[in-house]
Amino acid sequence: MHADLTGMPPTLIQVGTTEVLYPQILEFAGRLRAAGVDLTLVEQPELWHVAGLQASLVKEAADAVVEFGEFLRSHMTASSLL
Repeated sequence: MHADLTGMPPTLIQVGTTEVLYPQILEFAGRLRAAGVDLTLVEQPELWHVAGLQASLVKEAADAVVEFGEFLRSHMTASSLL
């Protein structure tokens, strides 16, 4: 939270709005933005902490996992894997 975040890679934050750490996550997102990080913040009122672990049971959680995969694919290149 207090480190220099300059130069961090593109970041996706998916957060449930009822998450106990929600205020801290929003603060961290603000710090990432202030450091010029390419940030995608997705607030998900229907999901909870680590909801993605239940993607096989809950459609909204599955959708979040798909979104995560799409984010990764859109930011990966052959040169970034070397």
